[in-house]
Amino acid sequence: MIDERELLQRAAERFTPPEDAFERFSGRSRKHRRNQRIVSGVVAVAVAAIVAGALAVALRAHQQTMPATPPDLFTRVQGWIAVGRQHGIEAIDPNEPKRSILWSHVMGNPIAWSKDGQELLIGGLYSRVGPAVVLGDGSVVPLHLKSGAQPGSFSEDGSEVLYSLDGGLYAMNIETGASRTIVEGGAGAHPRLGGPPRLSPDGSVIAVDEGDGKGPIWLVNADGSDPHQLIDEATIASIYKTSQDSFQDWLMGSWSPDSSELTVSVDGHDFFIVGAVSRDGSGIRRVTPVDGRSLNATWSPDGSQNAATNETTELQIMDADGSNVRTVHIATGEGSPFLFAAWNPVASPTATTPPD
Repeated sequence: MIDERELLQRAAERFTPPEDAFERFSGRSRKHRRNQRIVSGVVAVAVAAIVAGALAVALRAHQQTMPATPPDLFTRVQGWIAVGRQHGIEAIDPNEPKRSILWSHVMGNPIAWSKDGQELLIGGLYSRVGPAVVLGDGSVVPLHLKSGAQPGSFSEDGSEVLYSLDGGLYAMNIETGASRTIVEGGAGAHPRLGGPPRLSPDGSVIAVDEGDGKGPIWLVNADGSDPHQLIDEATIASIYKTSQDSFQDWLMGSWSPDSSELTVSVDGHDFFIVGAVSRDGSGIRRVTPVDGRSLNATWSPDGSQNAATNETTELQIMDADGSNVRTVHIATGEGSPFLFAAWNPVASPTATTPPD
């Protein structure tokens, strides 16, 4: 009987498998997988290209419908005078006073510019946002001040707004909203500092009054030290008549660019008069005529001129001594002017090409 194992062994010896069959099979398998990857890659690239093209078309269409990037508002009106109106802020070219533009639709009184002319502090009547800072791109940063706070100027670097509250002086960081104390207020504060504080352009002192349109003007060092009286009420009244009873109240204005004088507007019952108080308190000189109606004077960047609104619908631009008065009527269109104007501190350009 033949052993099955022997038969199987003999058959195996007679059978010779095709040479490299396994290798050829493995190669075909690898080639198939490689082709699959190539096809998948080509499809993925094609899909990505189609998607990218569609996105590019959509982006171009979106860009065409998007408004242009807001212009740098402050660059457009360097050296111009900002005046508040009920429908926005108007900017007036001091070189051509009859030419003006509606510079911003933000409603509020221009209170003060930052030293570099890149921020504008606003507030007062008709301001829908309350005290706020307008930035160069047109955006507005509200200042969430406590009730009764009186903002008046920026810090020297423009990062803070100075304000008075309850007889004290404080500075609020525009970005964070945090406040720091310059002069402590509250019960018993002396002197009671209640008006808008005005930091001098050289950053050394703050001028502030008692906040009621009566009483003296005080000077305080920027660090809060040495509060002392700059000028008393009787001396302020002297620019109209000689008696304290000769005027109703007064309004502190702005510092001259060299920090040597501070404007003060006096309400003399029938007229408004602008005076300039010397930094050392040695006296006050009259700037505008006794029979004028100018108030809230603001200095030009070089200190050679003043601009002042009045109680009607005019802005008056004059030389620093009150001469060469040019009157600008700004009552055209919607809204009447407010009682405040602020001259941008950046030197006015000599060109007269209207801004875009």
